[in-house]
Amino acid sequence: CNGATLRQEEGIWRILGDPTEGALLVAAAKASLTIETLAKADDFLGEAPFDPERKMMTIVRRTPDGPVAYVKGAPDMLLRHCTHRLAMDGTIEPITESIRAATLEANAAFAHQALRVLGMAHRRLGREPDAYRADELENQLVFLGLAAMKDPLRPEAKAAVQACRDAGIRTVMITGDHKDTAAAIAGELYGTDSHVEALSGMELDRLSDDELVKTVDQVAVYARVSAEHKLRIIQAWKRQGAIVAMTGDGVNDAPAIKAADIGIAMGITGTDVTKEAADMVVTDDNFASIAAAVERRPRGLRQHPEGRPFPPVVQPERSAGHVVCGAAGPAHAAPADSDSLDESRDGWYPGLGAGSGSQVAGSDDASASQAGGSPAGRRTITGDRRRGGDAGVDCVRRVQL
Repeated sequence: CNGATLRQEEGIWRILGDPTEGALLVAAAKASLTIETLAKADDFLGEAPFDPERKMMTIVRRTPDGPVAYVKGAPDMLLRHCTHRLAMDGTIEPITESIRAATLEANAAFAHQALRVLGMAHRRLGREPDAYRADELENQLVFLGLAAMKDPLRPEAKAAVQACRDAGIRTVMITGDHKDTAAAIAGELYGTDSHVEALSGMELDRLSDDELVKTVDQVAVYARVSAEHKLRIIQAWKRQGAIVAMTGDGVNDAPAIKAADIGIAMGITGTDVTKEAADMVVTDDNFASIAAAVERRPRGLRQHPEGRPFPPVVQPERSAGHVVCGAAGPAHAAPADSDSLDESRDGWYPGLGAGSGSQVAGSDDASASQAGGSPAGRRTITGDRRRGGDAGVDCVRRVQL
């Protein structure tokens, strides 16, 4: 039940695909199990892909004992669909309430250590299914165990978040991880002395829109969220008068990215749908690259000239082993001594200026290039090419000035 690939190139092992799935392949390889060998023995039959709502995925394979559905996903969600478990002696026994509670307790203990945890299960189907629907495959499962892994912050992430905080930019983490995992990671990111307020998707559901508006500026972490939750969070911040930047990579992130004042897509893990919906693409999926692009701003300015605070930054979860988030500042006229413009001096945006070697490329909007400028009512933000280098911000487009 894995879509990643582990390859050795010039003596170095590399993961192609999702890093979490890649970590599972590494663990299996250390036990002399490779996905290539297993896949040859058990042919692929069908798949119920991962869905952020149910937080599970299933792959069905043909085995000598008949078709088997292999399932992995969030332990608390997976356990709801399990009726039995594989015991340590190899026998299959019913899951009692005490077993279920002990499993969830183990999951929480891992989460408190900032570990990402996945649950594993399978089900013998008896015959090949006519359709590979999750609601037909993911029930009466046999629970197999938990896999816990460290998905560490990149070394530069903490400093980059602190730089944004010093600049008056608020960061918020939105993740599909367990609430305890998310809170522990946020503690590492913001500092152990900081109190981190966290909300789960279920807790968010119990808040009305008006209640969320009143509390949104107090919450730093949202866990186990859906695409609908992301939209509500953005809308709540906007009702507070904030300008919001949102990052994402999956297809389900596209609506929230479009709803944000500035949508930021990941260049490596981002889907084409998400990139098309975004105003900006970060080629290296690194928050530090975005933070570098935010670096240029008027000296001493701590808030918008109209009195509004600088915007919150909404970050949907760690990607490729780090926290991914976006950043933006409100637009206003460039100071006379600003060096954040290119030679054309087409426009200046304190949230997206080129600094510390960061390069923000010009618009790739076809209508802009044909007309020799930006679409009506919009301007292209272009970084300072004289600095050279590629710090990961690939394009900025459709940014309203």
